[in-house]
Amino acid sequence: MIFVNNMYACQPTNYEIKCPFCDKGNIKVLFYPETKRDNITNSVGGRRTRVFYTSKEKYEVKNDCPHCGASASKIEKALDTGQDYKKPDRNKILERMKNAGLPTRI
Repeated sequence: MIFVNNMYACQPTNYEIKCPFCDKGNIKVLFYPETKRDNITNSVGGRRTRVFYTSKEKYEVKNDCPHCGASASKIEKALDTGQDYKKPDRNKILERMKNAGLPTRI
């Protein structure tokens, strides 16, 4: 997290990442880091209050995936939510359950 005094925010950074859906295509992304700024208010005869505002980190996708054809808006949504949208394999789930000692039949 970056602490920003007053209203000045950090500049975005250019990155090239792999597609969250196919892990093969390279995608150009602008990354805005999480910033925190403060605001101090005064009132006559009152006290000073200091409020902190935090903005979330944000990804701005510049192009679609050339390999799987995922759209930029879909990739941006996947990066913002932090989800991987790939369904796990059923056999791997059952194997993990068996290793954990959980029953696989009800």
